[in-house]
Amino acid sequence: MRKNEKAFAAVYKKAGIKYRGTYYYALGTGAHMRATACFMLELSKYGDIDESLKLYKDPEDERLSKESMEFVDNIPVPVLLLRPLGQGLFYKGT
Repeated sequence: MRKNEKAFAAVYKKAGIKYRGTYYYALGTGAHMRATACFMLELSKYGDIDESLKLYKDPEDERLSKESMEFVDNIPVPVLLLRPLGQGLFYKGT
């Protein structure tokens, strides 16, 4: 994983996404208990998610995906899309 850190950053940058690193779960509960590691990514806009779909055809992304499967378990876990608290819109229910 360490040897590919710059390569991960370069591939995600193609889709406008900032790669923040690969982390392992030191402690987890519930749905995250079976996960071993995850990629931390920073998106600047929701459209980056659509743009990232183009990476699946990128040969470098394919290489990185294959190599990282030895480290990152392919177990489906919930994904969170986080925003800073001050940027959220809150609606009061009626």
